[in-house]
Amino acid sequence: MKHFCKLFFIFIVLPSVSCSNSVEPEEAKEDVLILLEKEPIPPLPADGGIVNQTGKIAFIAPSQEALYLFDIETGQTTFVTDHVSRDVRWSPDGEWIAYSATLERIILDWFSGPIFRIKADGSEKRGVTPSANSEFPPAGVTPVWSPDGSYIAYTSGIGFFGCCDGNIYIIDVNTAGGIKLVQVTSTFRDFLLDWSPDGERFLFQSALTLDNNNVLFFEADWYTMKSDGTNKTLFASDNRKVNHYGFRYSPDGNQLAFIGGSEKNEIYIMDTDGSNIKRITDNSINEMQLSWSLDGTSIMYLTADSRVFIINIDRSGIKQLDISMEIGVSFDWRPKE
Repeated sequence: MKHFCKLFFIFIVLPSVSCSNSVEPEEAKEDVLILLEKEPIPPLPADGGIVNQTGKIAFIAPSQEALYLFDIETGQTTFVTDHVSRDVRWSPDGEWIAYSATLERIILDWFSGPIFRIKADGSEKRGVTPSANSEFPPAGVTPVWSPDGSYIAYTSGIGFFGCCDGNIYIIDVNTAGGIKLVQVTSTFRDFLLDWSPDGERFLFQSALTLDNNNVLFFEADWYTMKSDGTNKTLFASDNRKVNHYGFRYSPDGNQLAFIGGSEKNEIYIMDTDGSNIKRITDNSINEMQLSWSLDGTSIMYLTADSRVFIINIDRSGIKQLDISMEIGVSFDWRPKE
């Protein structure tokens, strides 16, 4: 899902970048996705091969503002809760689901509400972001769990049409007698994407340059930083030639998966330093969402015509699931270990 109020992105591979120096993108590598999407990739097995078809999918039905679970093995769909807005994520132990709730329709429909967590069976539902009377913003999106499940990081301050003018916060979800938060950024132009599996780094989108002086109102570059907010590092820059979005760390933290392209949106993977980019899908229709398997060997994705597939990243297998999801859905896959 594209979270900023814009549609066009350019992916640029960069070498390692120091936080102390603003580094300009390498012009020779600007069109790497345009080149890759034209190159042939290995064919998929005629019989579909063998893929991991286990576990459950937590997904949001936007038209119903409801959270559901889909059991891949039984084909059963179970209602979990309502008043759900966007951005669903499983906890690392598979016990909890975090999501952004809907806000009361007081002024506009486009505001997101607080972050909640709930057990997969629908019990123990609780808001984890502060109340409206707190010094911290109550609304938020993009909840992401820490590797040990003790914290949730999220983006605050979501405004018109879901655009981000917010900061990144970390919530201690187990604090007794209240909610403890740590503010990680204070630029009002950052948007959280993922938390590395080792807990050391955030992947995020920002409309500020490395020196935090120039606001890119119609651009949004891509960065990593330490989870304490230091060592901000540019790894992709935006000049609107191709789309790229949906970045997710692989379970071992060594790769990133994302959706990108100029003529159509395909799934790619790359090393976390921006090297070794590979195209995984080769479809006639755009890919819209993705989620990794726990072992990092396969990716689940949603297409623009509402179909859901699981594909091995080495292209040794692909299967379509017996479920159709709405466009604009947020989902997260929890396979069996």
